[in-house]
Amino acid sequence: MIDTCHLWLRDLSSFTSINLQTYLEQFLDEPKWVQIDNTVILYGNLSTLKVKVSPTSISIQGSLSRYFLDTNVKTLTPVQTQLAFEKLADEMHLDISQFTATRIDIAENMEMNHNPSYYFKHLGICGKLARLEQPNGLFYKGTQKELLIYDKDAQMKASKSTRISENPKYNNLLRIEVRFKRNLEKQLKLDEVKVHKLLCRKIYHKLVDAWSENYYSIHKYRIVKPTQPSVSTLQGFKAMLMSRGIKELGGEATVESLITQGVQLGYIPNSSVKKRLKDQLKALSQTDSYTEISTAVNELDLKVKETSELLKTSI
Repeated sequence: MIDTCHLWLRDLSSFTSINLQTYLEQFLDEPKWVQIDNTVILYGNLSTLKVKVSPTSISIQGSLSRYFLDTNVKTLTPVQTQLAFEKLADEMHLDISQFTATRIDIAENMEMNHNPSYYFKHLGICGKLARLEQPNGLFYKGTQKELLIYDKDAQMKASKSTRISENPKYNNLLRIEVRFKRNLEKQLKLDEVKVHKLLCRKIYHKLVDAWSENYYSIHKYRIVKPTQPSVSTLQGFKAMLMSRGIKELGGEATVESLITQGVQLGYIPNSSVKKRLKDQLKALSQTDSYTEISTAVNELDLKVKETSELLKTSI
């Protein structure tokens, strides 16, 4: 569940008896001293993690999965997360329980019935996050939070990472990843996000809920039913024609894109008209008489539900 973390200890007042920079240098890989203005900072690595030690603070950044499992294809269980933090404390010879998490990425990989690319076209906008189509998936970008849904195996091939297995099932490995990049306390509605609290049941369940809720907040494109209901009114006739037109044009996502292009080309006069058209499109697309949830979305919804339930029983 927990993958990348940014951990920060702001207060070093309890270490007045030793020079922390000199003390920690001996435990770091490739330590390097850098002077910035009048401040000397120690940089180094701890396996795959990046460590920075200034006279007033310590920061640790990187993927806990890569650090503990040497891969992030398999995600950490709660027990493994605790062991990863214990390993980190042992290797740094430092108590990290009071470190504050300033960024947390939570992610799970799910084995799907089809290649992950099959599902992306059914996923629309997500609140105020910008929806960006990537070669291997979807990237929802915000200033404080990011949501990624992508083909994990394809991403590993692109980055030339070692694949976990040659088993064909990993060709259908879909990853949902939520990145809380800043203001964790506000986003997760917590007083503080300390390392020792990340391992408690209540907060772990909150992280699981945050992971699934971000997926469920995505607008799902429905598909036009192959058979339409009988028409008895003019309004019903118009709705039938519109639903068939949406289908012929390629579905809700395609029509939504055409509306956006219309604004850019000047065919649609302003954003107000654009909004009314998109609202009408969305309303029609959500009408049970003419559209239905796709098998792709049904499978995704079920996978996320089952994964969430399994994660909650693991702690």
